[in-house]
Parts: sequence; structure tokens; C-alpha cells
Amino acid sequence: MPKESILVTIQRIQDSLKYFSVEDGLPQNSVTDTAINLTGEMLIATYSGVVAFDGNTFSKKIPNSDQLFPNLEASVIAIDHDNAIWVGTTTKGLYRIKDGIIKNWQKEDGFISNYITRIQTSKSGVFFVSNAILYSIKPNTADTVEKVSSTKFNNYNLTTFISADNYLTVVDKSGIWIYKSGA
Repeated sequence: MPKESILVTIQRIQDSLKYFSVEDGLPQNSVTDTAINLTGEMLIATYSGVVAFDGNTFSKKIPNSDQLFPNLEASVIAIDHDNAIWVGTTTKGLYRIKDGIIKNWQKEDGFISNYITRIQTSKSGVFFVSNAILYSIKPNTADTVEKVSSTKFNNYNLTTFISADNYLTVVDKSGIWIYKSGA
């Protein structure tokens, strides 16, 4: 009886590491944050603006739009479950970019400072830190800013800021806070 043979092909995918800078299209070499949208594009925040990166080129155009990103000193960036882009800035508050509509919240809308240091999105809303205080914008609240807690977090010791379903966990070097939406 003849022996059966099995041909196994193993293809090694080469790992690669490539450096990008202003010469390649970044608005600035100092990158402050990154996020990946639901279509796989990387969004890159810098103090000289936000760009989209498709793996090959940088673009100042908002993905799936003919509009350009506003010129912002971006400190943080996040994508929510509806593929809206949330950008925290150093001087102009919080921005949401969704379906070509740009919405901006500033301290006049209910938070202490226009400098946003953290953003976390979840199905129960968007959470952000301004002047070490935690705020949220929940769905179906007419985009109203709500102070979640008066507890001041140490921004420099904030190690984790994550959410899952109706929970938000904030961890710094002094302890852990767990916020449950609707509690």
C-alpha cells in the first residue's frame, strides 16, 4: 500500500518596524495618542493636529468624508462604538467628529478646564478627565456634560482608564475607583 504524503507549506510573514516623521506626513514628530477606527485606519493625535493613517499614507481628511480635521492641539484621541472620533485638546476642550459633523464642548459647557487628559468610550457614554476631574457625556442626554465625581485623580499617576459595558475603572497609584453607570 503506498504511503500518502501531505504537503505542508509554511509561510513566514516578516515582522517589520518602520519609523515615520514629519517628512512622511505627520504634522509633528511628537505623537500624543493613537486610536484605530472601525474600518482599521489609525488616527494619530499630535499637538499640531490629527491625521489618519491607512498603513501607507497620512491624510488630514476625516475618514469617509471630504472634510479636513480641525487644526487642534490634540492631547488624546478615542473611537466609540458608532465610529465617532473623540479628540481631547490642550486648549479647546473636547471634540466629537461623527458623520461629517464636528461638535465641540468647552469649559463653558460644565467642566473645569479645556485641557483634556484622558478619554474612554463605552456603550454607556464617553468619559473624560479635565483638570483631574472625571466627566461623562451619556447617550440620549442632548450631549450634556455631567460631572461623575468630584474626586480629583492624580493625572500623572493615572495608570489605567478602561470601560466595559456599564463599568468604568480608574486606577492610579493610590487605589482603584469603579464607576457603575445607572447606580
